[in-house]
Amino acid sequence: MKNGIQALDFVIKPVNYYSFSMKMQSAFHIIEQKKSRNIVISTPGGIRKISTDDLLYAEVDRHYLFYHTNEGVFRQKVSLKELEDKLAGLSFKRCNNCYLINLKHVECVDKDDVKVGDDWLKISRPRKKEFLQALANYMGGTGI
Repeated sequence: MKNGIQALDFVIKPVNYYSFSMKMQSAFHIIEQKKSRNIVISTPGGIRKISTDDLLYAEVDRHYLFYHTNEGVFRQKVSLKELEDKLAGLSFKRCNNCYLINLKHVECVDKDDVKVGDDWLKISRPRKKEFLQALANYMGGTGI
């Protein structure tokens, strides 16, 4: 396996302060998106810590939030909006009113569906453009 440099952008000489500043802000934004955090949730047996890297997506159903992870599904009585606020600045985006998806785990999009792990989730028409733009930015535009 080759170790190489992954260029995010380039600067043309002579270096313009504004241009350089904007490129650095973009780089810091990308680095911030790649970070992870821990979420602590209440479970019937106590509490559990989940890394955002392990969270595939969150789903709301009847006032409960279901955390879909590699280790299973965990339930907590909390709103999707609260979780979305907690995860602000990370690689999470809503594809409809029920799902908050970790863009790191998106495998593909087919028309109005997105595959996350083994699950296919619906993308709503009102959120489709914004979701696909966020995914494109994360995967290639400015997210790598």
